[in-house]
Amino acid sequence: MIEALILDDEPKARLNLKAILEEYIPQIRVIAEAENVAEALKLMDKHKPKLVFLDIELQRESGFDFLAQMERNDFYTLFTTAHDEYAIKAFKLAAVDYILKPIDIDDLQEAVERVEKRIEVEDLPSNTLKRLMETLQSRNNFDKIAIPNSESVDFFRMKDIIRFEAVDNYTIIYAVNSKPITVSKNIKQFEDLLEPHNFIRIHRSHLINMKYIKSYYRGEGGYVILEDETSLPVSRRKKAAFMESIHKLGH
Repeated sequence: MIEALILDDEPKARLNLKAILEEYIPQIRVIAEAENVAEALKLMDKHKPKLVFLDIELQRESGFDFLAQMERNDFYTLFTTAHDEYAIKAFKLAAVDYILKPIDIDDLQEAVERVEKRIEVEDLPSNTLKRLMETLQSRNNFDKIAIPNSESVDFFRMKDIIRFEAVDNYTIIYAVNSKPITVSKNIKQFEDLLEPHNFIRIHRSHLINMKYIKSYYRGEGGYVILEDETSLPVSRRKKAAFMESIHKLGH
């Protein structure tokens, strides 16, 4: 049983989340509810819950104010948000779990399962939350991506990542001065996140950083040679978008 606190300034939102948890996720027991940061801090000291469901937008403050004032880091956080696109991007880069409002039961169950796995290996989120707060303090600070594994969360500068390779439902990450890392995420997740950062999908199995292209050889699809001498095919379906990206690099 995982004891939890809900911080949300809307009574209906707290009631709805609690009802969903009671009916569909009985391993979570809500032991406290708060509508503001000051109340939540007192309840955290009193009950010491293992999990906090944290709303981002409160009336005159935010869920991040709560994190900034918490001196302990021995709990896990599931953010809830309705529409803050900037925060969602920050969550993805920092590998922080979040749930979009209105809350979908399947999304909530998956998020809780991820928390349970982290609890099993005692993977406390202190470094992850620290990185998240740093990212949120500057809207130009999207320079790193968090790569979670079973033992830790590793942070890579996006400019140092050479490529991603899909292998079944896993992805292998190749970066400068680093051994290849295999993670249990599909390559599409990385594609959606990194497209604005000069990464392009050239094949169903390959997502590359345009910065590391050394040569492109034309053909039916053609292939690229990267700075590390890796040769990768460009599929026919991806060729047009790839050529457009090359054209943009020349301007």
